[in-house]
Amino acid sequence: MSSRTIFLAKVIGLFLLCMAALMALSKTSLLTAIAATVHEPGLLLAYSIISLAAGMAMVVGHNVWSGGPAAIIVTLVGWAALIKGLLLLFLPSDMFVTLYGRADFGDRLYGYAALFAVIGLYLVYSGFRAARAKS
Repeated sequence: MSSRTIFLAKVIGLFLLCMAALMALSKTSLLTAIAATVHEPGLLLAYSIISLAAGMAMVVGHNVWSGGPAAIIVTLVGWAALIKGLLLLFLPSDMFVTLYGRADFGDRLYGYAALFAVIGLYLVYSGFRAARAKS
């Protein structure tokens, strides 16, 4: 695994673990914040720009489709951030509100948290294990 993949696996993995903990421990406040954000065009614009920039940086810096599951997951996270940023930037706000309503975060939040935790644990484990093997 390249040093860039190791670094991004650790960062993304730790981020996903933190998000999973937030989702599991602060469901009500998180859902309130998400609902408020969806109805605020200024916040959505800021969020889209940040997501777009992070996604572009990851895609340009790590567009690796081989080298093991961790490398591919890191690449997929970069592409997902890029696509999310583009969608948030260019989708009409009423369409985004409709999509948010269909996503049904309230009922699925713990499932998303579990998915984030599993992927995060895998990336953290892979990243730190590979870093230890390199040194």
